[in-house]
Amino acid sequence: MYPENHLLKTPLAEIWKKIGIYPHHGIVVPLFSLHSKDSLGIGEFFDLMPLIDWLSMIGMDTLQLLPINDTGDDASPYNQISSCALNPLYIRLSELPKVHYHAPHIKALQELNLTERVDYVAVKHHKMALLWQCYKEVFPEFRKETAYQTFCDANSWVEEYGLYKALKNHGELRKIPDRELFHYIKKYDEEINFHSFLQFHAYEQMKLVKAYAEKRKVFLKADIPILVSPDSVDYWFYNEIFVSNYVAGSPPDFFNERGQNWNLPIFNWDAIKNTDYAWWRQRLNAAEECFHIYRIDHIIGFFRIWGIPEGKDTLQGNFIPTNRYLWPFQGKEHLEKIISLTSLLPIGEDLGAVPQEVRPLLQELGICGTKVVRWEKYWDEDSTFIPLEAYEPISLTTLTNHDIEVLAEWWEKFPEDAEEFCQLMNWPYEKTLSFETRLKLLKAAHKTPSLFHVNPLQEYLALIPELVRSPKEERINTPGTIGKENWSYRFIPKVEEILSHPELFQQMREILSDNSANMR
Repeated sequence: MYPENHLLKTPLAEIWKKIGIYPHHGIVVPLFSLHSKDSLGIGEFFDLMPLIDWLSMIGMDTLQLLPINDTGDDASPYNQISSCALNPLYIRLSELPKVHYHAPHIKALQELNLTERVDYVAVKHHKMALLWQCYKEVFPEFRKETAYQTFCDANSWVEEYGLYKALKNHGELRKIPDRELFHYIKKYDEEINFHSFLQFHAYEQMKLVKAYAEKRKVFLKADIPILVSPDSVDYWFYNEIFVSNYVAGSPPDFFNERGQNWNLPIFNWDAIKNTDYAWWRQRLNAAEECFHIYRIDHIIGFFRIWGIPEGKDTLQGNFIPTNRYLWPFQGKEHLEKIISLTSLLPIGEDLGAVPQEVRPLLQELGICGTKVVRWEKYWDEDSTFIPLEAYEPISLTTLTNHDIEVLAEWWEKFPEDAEEFCQLMNWPYEKTLSFETRLKLLKAAHKTPSLFHVNPLQEYLALIPELVRSPKEERINTPGTIGKENWSYRFIPKVEEILSHPELFQQMREILSDNSANMR
């Protein structure tokens, strides 16, 4: 049933052998949305371990995270200030060298752990103060540790990141000639050491999570945005690999009649090729320490990107390259090189207006695309849904994602789509998504021919009404808007409560029951 013969002839053949060419099932979680009896104000790396146990017992083998990189003062995981540095707020303090932490900060974080939404600013204030205290007390001896020294020597990005953070903190961030870098490294030695200390512990904790997942036969999947923030160490230190007079966005489409301006710098691909993709190699090597699989956000951007001249309206942009005949050649060249740099299995986010050449090329390379069920239509005059059984096996099926409404809200906001989908499935239509129909939908999504089936955790929690809020409150982000609801979502149940909920466990097992014969 599955295209084993084809995948074993692609450039990703050896990686597919390790992952397995059979149906994989799992969940997506934003790490910041978790909370447990041990976490302090925000989800932490070690909160993933009990979730891994839970998935393994259910029969799922994939745990996908939203990006976990440092985002500075921004709560959005997609506005990273470093393509390699992990967010230190996810560090579990109790696993660091023992110190007597200031009680007021601990108490404040314990209270923040109970709030309905994540208060990112407050959590950062208190947790960074505690991390600084730990550093000050233990670093004079800790710096002598061989493991720490090896980590810093093996990861040149750590010093660059630490210097960037220090310069930004002191209002001195500017392009510094190479001959002057040593002066600033010496000047801000302690702050650089602090951030290096945090990154060492963040990676140590996440590597322990990865090792734990491997013992439980669960794959961890990263989310890697194709672009980075203009306010990032990458743009500051590797400025030559970016185009300075254009920003990226998307053209007008069904969802945004004026298009979108992401205000993210676009790549200078010629410069990247001249360095033999060194920046991408560094980025993927860092991800490889923590994950087995990675989602490439906006994989279409490797083929062409909507470039907007700096300071201009989105409608004044154009695709780069302008010659569409170059798109498949550029995409293939970049993707072939990038997938050769790592042992991670790539999965492409190929949503939106997709050039016709993209998906056949992804299939050729052995890269799964993404199928959001509500968007899988024949985009003709009738705009009819594609039968789920007709999905390409080299794909990932999902019901929703972090940037759109959860299933129940979509069902109510777009009744014509919901009714049409019910007709496709030969189900009776209902105005409000019932438990029975939700369960059938989840079962159907896990039964498509796709090799991967992954849905946000809250779509499963919604099977138990008391585990979720109203559909509108279960949304993670609304693109193009600024508000306290974006990126502050927190699951109602603690991790321990998810694990100990017998009815939820039973429903999760039932969802996979029809697929057990195909799972390994």
